[in-house]
Amino acid sequence: FGPLGEAYDTLATRLPSIADRVGQAERGMGALATFVGGSGPRQYLFLSQNPDEVRPTGGFIGTYGVLTAEGGELALPRYAPIASWTAPRPEAVVPGEQAGSPFRLASPPVPQTLGNVNSTPDWPRAGALAAELWDRGGEEPVEGVVSFVPAFLARLLGVLGAVEVPEFGETVTGENLVERFEFYTELVEADPSTAGARKEFVVVLSEVVMDRLLAAPAQQWGELAQAVGEGFERSEAMAWSADVDVAAALAERGWDRAFPETDGDFFYNGEFSYAAKNGNSLERTFDHRVELRSDGSGLVTTSMTLANTEEGGLFNSGSLSYVTLFGPRGGELAAGSDIPLSEEPTLAGHPAAGWLLSAPPLGKATLTVAWEVPRLLQRGDDGTWAYSLRWLHLPGHTGDELNLRVDLPPGWVWQDAPPPATTDLDRDFVGTWPLSGPR
Repeated sequence: FGPLGEAYDTLATRLPSIADRVGQAERGMGALATFVGGSGPRQYLFLSQNPDEVRPTGGFIGTYGVLTAEGGELALPRYAPIASWTAPRPEAVVPGEQAGSPFRLASPPVPQTLGNVNSTPDWPRAGALAAELWDRGGEEPVEGVVSFVPAFLARLLGVLGAVEVPEFGETVTGENLVERFEFYTELVEADPSTAGARKEFVVVLSEVVMDRLLAAPAQQWGELAQAVGEGFERSEAMAWSADVDVAAALAERGWDRAFPETDGDFFYNGEFSYAAKNGNSLERTFDHRVELRSDGSGLVTTSMTLANTEEGGLFNSGSLSYVTLFGPRGGELAAGSDIPLSEEPTLAGHPAAGWLLSAPPLGKATLTVAWEVPRLLQRGDDGTWAYSLRWLHLPGHTGDELNLRVDLPPGWVWQDAPPPATTDLDRDFVGTWPLSGPR
């Protein structure tokens, strides 16, 4: 049929993806209607993470709030420092034998509370644990748990405009929000008596921004939707829901920050800082070397150099952390690795091990891990091979860098451009590169 046949072929090729996008949109709108209380009142736990005290999903949970939804109306009737909730509820803790490794290794041992549910890099697990501890603390059950880091609030203010925080004489914008957060959580170290003020600023500012968001005029909704979507995609915000349909919509978009089940090469650095508030002064350089073999297996060796870029002080005596490194599915710890302090349970099929690591002020520390992987290359139905890499960045942190080197088997070549030698890790890095073997 000439041009008509060509148009038909094009449409037949595009229709499945179009139908999938329409289906995603329909499911997303249904989940959104449920989330905002379209089928009845709902209540969510709202948690902020402070990247200055590093955790596997971003940072220490310093404040909490209750977000209510009914008939499409959202409100934030309660917001306060996390310590004001955990201190009077000593029963709302994880039993010692069930707590994550960072708590079992701490000396003296400290309990795992609502402020530290994110010792795992899997937010659905952290969110479910937060909801459980919330119930244990005598609160009304919540239907989900939403979390954010300061960069997410800054992204929102980029649309909403500046806000006033009269209690502190501050005007906060999208450009200076993160810097003001850092000032009130770290730079007032010369006067420890201001600790209460530091926490209060975070509470007041977060509440002001969220109130402005919930009252935003309709003409800003489109830009806000884009900002919120970008924030979730960069893991500046993450959400877990007990509702099956809402949870499925979150997972479909990757907004739940669930730890991925993925084949091929993989890496994640799950860092849990002990007490220090120097996270924004830490920079990581990863030297990742991949040695591929013609049978599809390979050896992956990663050296992580942690640089503490600021001078010492009250909040920066060092960067002591429990570091859990996750590798490719099916991999086993290989010679060349630094001896781990403990082997960790696999997560989504990814093997893991843990080390203690500390970089002194203006100093560096290095950690090396190697994995022997029986199926590192992926083979398509047509018999072609491809190398793929999925590298999860540490949410809320910028300035990290990946140096990647992939050694091919003799006679093998890249079909197109090879993987980039250097990549910044301000967001997740994902790629696939086809290979050709000897003919």
